[in-house]
Amino acid sequence: MPFMLLVLASPITLAQSTYNTNVRKADSLYRVQNYQKSVSYYEKAFSEKAVDAKDLYNAACASALAGKYKLSFQLLNKAIDNGWSNLRHLEDDNDLASLHSRKEWTDILLKLKKLKEKREAEYDKPLYNELVNILENDQQVRKKYIDATKELGSNSTKADSLMQVMAANDKMNVAKIIKILDNGGWPSRQRVGDEGILAAFVVIQHADLLTQERYFPAMKLASERGDLKPEALAILEDRIQLGKGKKQIYGSQIGQNRKTGVYYVLPLESPENVDQMRLEIGLPPMKIYVSRWGIKWSLEDYEKGLEQREERKIITRPKF
Repeated sequence: MPFMLLVLASPITLAQSTYNTNVRKADSLYRVQNYQKSVSYYEKAFSEKAVDAKDLYNAACASALAGKYKLSFQLLNKAIDNGWSNLRHLEDDNDLASLHSRKEWTDILLKLKKLKEKREAEYDKPLYNELVNILENDQQVRKKYIDATKELGSNSTKADSLMQVMAANDKMNVAKIIKILDNGGWPSRQRVGDEGILAAFVVIQHADLLTQERYFPAMKLASERGDLKPEALAILEDRIQLGKGKKQIYGSQIGQNRKTGVYYVLPLESPENVDQMRLEIGLPPMKIYVSRWGIKWSLEDYEKGLEQREERKIITRPKF
């Protein structure tokens, strides 16, 4: 689906606020499979301001699921023109399966492949390839773990075994990323593209607390110059806060009670202001974000959730 990682943004304008509100409504409607209405809210958003490639791609997914194939192809073309470059995700996304038999699909793939080759011609290819391989390695074992927990439960033997594999895998990948960062600093988008940057971020957020703290300043500078999304930095900041025994700021970290299997939001520094904090860096409101774990967001329910903090584990699924 829709492809879904510190310095707070300056106060948003009314146009930006309306745009973000409509995009959040569109995302919410997508999640309850109301694709027709989701598309209408995306169109409202796009009529107001310059659009983001990710939002265009997400709208294309909703359009395909709504049976609006012509519109979906138009949006995919705009997404690519505005910088969308994840060919692997495009090819594997089941939301777009209804487009595969159409001639325009071949044209879209060819267009993106050509643009991707052109962009990547300027990359540091050895570094880019190394980072992409690290990212694939990180995600493959996590996908297996998530599948196992869905099928057998988080306390199953298979899930526990995959958790151990994941821990060993993370340690190996962290060592590789540390070597890269110590030799060349945080990579730029021009040098390794979005996938390369994502690889570095994902591995650091899966690292131990000392490593996260060590590279946070460099990642903050990368965010300021546009080489790391503010929401990515927010996720890492929340992890660091919790790792130090403090409360998270943006509500990105979710806990699960091992005995009951119930999910809940881990401790927040300012629960009454968390939606405003999230809005300022482009994250959806808590009500939408936590719904994927079956959590109903309200301050009262949040307080109840804190009572389940014993025997918990942190689980996160960043949106991008």
